[in-house]
Amino acid sequence: MSVIKGVADYYQIPLSDPMLYGLSGHAFVINIHRDICPSGPYIWNHAEFFRLVKNLGIATEELGFFDPSSNR
Repeated sequence: MSVIKGVADYYQIPLSDPMLYGLSGHAFVINIHRDICPSGPYIWNHAEFFRLVKNLGIATEELGFFDPSSNR
């Protein structure tokens, strides 16, 4: 969300942090894996979030998951 806030600030989209969280749907995201693992927001389906962020005038592009082995 800090990236979304940075983009909104850069393009002078006058929305507060709480408004960005609410309008993007991120305030309402809960991810509980069936194994109750601490995967958090790393494995949830981002499609709805990306769709809602477009309503803010911000386009997103998923770049995939990166870890140290990705640099090889």
